[in-house]
Amino acid sequence: MTQQDRDRLFKLLAARSGLATATRESAIPRRPTGGPVPLLPAQRQLWFLDRLGARDGVYTITQSWRLSGALDVAALRRALAAVVDRHEALRAGFEELEGEPVQVMAPPGTAPELSIVDVRHAARPRDRADAVLAAERARPFDLAEPPLVRGLLVVLAPDVHLFVLTAHHIVADAASVGIMLRELTEHYGGTALPSEPPVQYGDYAVWHAGHPLDAGEKYWHETLHDAPALLELPTDRPRPPAESFRGDGHSFVIPAERAAELAEFCRRHGVTANTVLLSAYVLLLARHSGQDDVVVGMPMRDETVPGIENCVGMFANTVAVRTRLRGEPTVTELLTQVQEACVGALEHQRYPWERVARSLRPARDLSHNPVFQVMFVLNATGDGLRLPGIDAEWLDLPVTTARFDLTLALATTPDGIEGRLDYATDLFDAKTVARLAEHYEQLLRALLAAPEAPVSRLDASTEAERRRLRDGGHPAAPAPVTDGTPVHVLITRQAAETPAALAVTEGGESLTYAELITRANGLAARLREHGVGRGSVVALGLPAGCAAFTSLLATLLAGGAYLPLDPGHPHARLDSLLADAAPAALITTREHSAA
Repeated sequence: MTQQDRDRLFKLLAARSGLATATRESAIPRRPTGGPVPLLPAQRQLWFLDRLGARDGVYTITQSWRLSGALDVAALRRALAAVVDRHEALRAGFEELEGEPVQVMAPPGTAPELSIVDVRHAARPRDRADAVLAAERARPFDLAEPPLVRGLLVVLAPDVHLFVLTAHHIVADAASVGIMLRELTEHYGGTALPSEPPVQYGDYAVWHAGHPLDAGEKYWHETLHDAPALLELPTDRPRPPAESFRGDGHSFVIPAERAAELAEFCRRHGVTANTVLLSAYVLLLARHSGQDDVVVGMPMRDETVPGIENCVGMFANTVAVRTRLRGEPTVTELLTQVQEACVGALEHQRYPWERVARSLRPARDLSHNPVFQVMFVLNATGDGLRLPGIDAEWLDLPVTTARFDLTLALATTPDGIEGRLDYATDLFDAKTVARLAEHYEQLLRALLAAPEAPVSRLDASTEAERRRLRDGGHPAAPAPVTDGTPVHVLITRQAAETPAALAVTEGGESLTYAELITRANGLAARLREHGVGRGSVVALGLPAGCAAFTSLLATLLAGGAYLPLDPGHPHARLDSLLADAAPAALITTREHSAA
């Protein structure tokens, strides 16, 4: 989230609280030097995950650049060491003390690693460089051995280097990496900074441990207690029993003219860019899942305490933004709802997320994250690396891990908005995610163009998809579907593309795709409540028509198989079919139930 967005949310929070300015805590005191420091809740969670074996790069932050020019390697090494000296969080080592994890800050002078790999003489230098970068991303940290930040230089030519900066998430959040890059630039250029910031991360950790939590538990429980347990996006493969965290990413760019439209829209309607971009994401997820209740995770950095704005450490906590699309809301009503949810999350962000999740008592399921399975991140990397005399080009390295089903990360640049959809490869194919990115851009465009329109009328389809529909919805020589995609997945995708198009008609009744998928998802949820799942059979005792097709689709969405029963058939035949199939549920009407 940009600083401008954060400032506006603070003002909205202040207005809601009846205060003249946003409520912020008083400055925190410096702690006595030396001694162990308690872990913050987010750090504790990462420490336990590390103890369980999560050491394959899933919880590291990596930034990479191609540096062209006469690089002063010694100056870069000194600058990296100076940044680590300045911020004690980067010198933290983690150990157990009387059964409790603590962090012990190593003294200044604990030099970070800056490895240099020269690939100029390799048989295939570019391939060798790619292999080195991939290995660097996967290389784990030992949390007991500070500093938990390191650099890597790959030499491609005397004046061309690849620079990789890697930190473990337990000592730095995304905003902290932006601070590190800014200070790295300043130190490299010869600008002298104070030896340390006014407040160190250890001061904040000690203060946080002794500071009473806000009333976050009540807020989060009331906000999320009846939220859907799973966002059921149509996937290319069944969800595996346990997450592997294997992932990939799809990069895209929203052009500068759209970014300019966004800025003007925010100014005119008094909303933040975060609100608009997140709202478009919510619409995308609702369209493709067919659900009208969507929960998205979002990292928020605690900036309620003066003095930590330029401090490096793990200040981020995950919050959840829940949006309901029931009742045909307009774009403006959606934006108001999302912005209000963001303000509420800001107000209660300090309450530890693992406590929130625990209080909700979600069913234990290793196949997906509890509470939410998708994330949204805006403007996480700051201004990037700007070394004097060096042309630094940011590298979009291949993604190999995914902590969530989908993560949309956006960053504003002078050339527009850079986006990336990271995804779990256990669930999605690359072409599916590329299509999701295209639909996101289309929904954002439609949202900006029609603030008073009902969100259900916004068109997510691309020009190519609209052209296919104008041509009859298929190529001139239609080919059968041969890739094995289930029919309910195809229908859900079509509903996301053309929600207002006619899907089913029978007699005097008809349903659009949006109406069909909404009804089917609602019925599927009721079927799951009655125990219908993979391998279950649902008997359908309905006459041909919209209700029968909706019930058939709902059965497939719930994971079951359907058994059609013709009410006109003899009772003995119907009894035999029911006895043989032993259905978990029967869908019929009062008129036909006696049959």
